[in-house]
Amino acid sequence: MPDEFSSSFDPNTSIFIPIPADGKETTEVIHVPVGSAADLAQVELGTAIIILLAFTYLLRMSYKTARRINFGSVHHKTG
Repeated sequence: MPDEFSSSFDPNTSIFIPIPADGKETTEVIHVPVGSAADLAQVELGTAIIILLAFTYLLRMSYKTARRINFGSVHHKTG
C-alpha cells in the first residue's frame, strides 16, 4: 500500500486484512472509529443526562397534552 495513502489512517484504529486476488497479495483497509477508554465516564454521564432530559421533556409534553384533552372534554354547568 502506498505510504501517502496509509499514512492518513491511524494505525490504532485501522486493521489491515490480506485478501488474495488472482494469486496476488493485496490488502483492504477498514477504518474503525474507536473512543478512548479514559473518556468512558464522561460519555456515560453525558448520555444519562440527555436521556433524563428527553424523558422529562416527553413527560411534560404528555402531561400538557392530557390536560388540554381533559379540559376540552369537561362541560361546565351554568345556572
